[in-house]
Amino acid sequence: MMKSITAALAAFFFSLPSFAQWQGDSTVAIVAYWAKGDRAVYKTEAVVKQVQDSVETVQHKSGGTAIIDVLDETDTSYVFRLSYRGLYDSLIENELVQRFSTELLDSLSMDFETDQFGSITYILQAGRSSSKMCNLLPSVKEKYEKLIPKKDKQALEELEKFAQGYNALFADSDRLTDLCYRDVKDLLKYHGERLDTTTSYTGRYTFEKVVGGQDVEAEIETWVDQEASDSTYVVIDSYASLESDALMPIMEKAVESQFRARTSDDDELQEYMDKWLEEAASTNMEVTAERHSINAIHIYTGWPVALIIEQVVRIKNDESCFDQVSLITMQYAGSSLDEPASAQ
Repeated sequence: MMKSITAALAAFFFSLPSFAQWQGDSTVAIVAYWAKGDRAVYKTEAVVKQVQDSVETVQHKSGGTAIIDVLDETDTSYVFRLSYRGLYDSLIENELVQRFSTELLDSLSMDFETDQFGSITYILQAGRSSSKMCNLLPSVKEKYEKLIPKKDKQALEELEKFAQGYNALFADSDRLTDLCYRDVKDLLKYHGERLDTTTSYTGRYTFEKVVGGQDVEAEIETWVDQEASDSTYVVIDSYASLESDALMPIMEKAVESQFRARTSDDDELQEYMDKWLEEAASTNMEVTAERHSINAIHIYTGWPVALIIEQVVRIKNDESCFDQVSLITMQYAGSSLDEPASAQ
């Protein structure tokens, strides 16, 4: 997986001035050299798919454009605004409902403060963003209720479902803030760091809801990919994994919980679990997870040029292999919403 994902990164590089800011030793510092009025536009995509014995099925796909505008700069900080354009979600089946969602989210923005290196330190006036979206929702919903034919009850029901979901999201400023923060935290994860290109760093990472909805902590390794980096770009890799001995007990509890929801008979539950455990052992069932991320950063400006995060949860035995794959990409697309990066 690591080799293929690294190869894919090459397609994300774009042309920028090659005046590097490497240190005079084996280290590289990740520093934001931004100015008020700067803009960075990113094309984003998130895909969730299942791979059953080499047969791939896409379950969910979403994406769009994320924009970072630098609103202010001082000697010790920056303020930037995150906003969106053209967000789409494959869970929305009706075209008019998709347009409703896209138009609504085009108005969503969140302001962040960073230190002088570009590392996020504070989220500004999240409540204001929440109130703005709550106030906007009814008028956008009404607009599309009028566009959808009254006889199309399925589309109207879908519109109502997503409107209710957005209303709950916008009313919860903490949840809304967290979702926006997630879109930039990995992008700016290494800002303020000085990394030795000859050293591998270890830390802790939490696999969220990896099996049975449970979070599991693991060791994560981070290093500078010297082969992919050059005098203009630094490429930072990270990798974390969970072995079967950590995940199989959680899998067992998840299976037991699911079956418990279908029966109150303890003897029936025990019989089912005994059978499941016997089958798992006889077929050498294993559950593993791994996460690999690649972050490429233009050293002279401090703008990330590409972010790739892939997570795979694998369940396999002697007879079959099942992968649950999540892939997130953010690709720099220039500083204009209308011009491609190559026009820079």
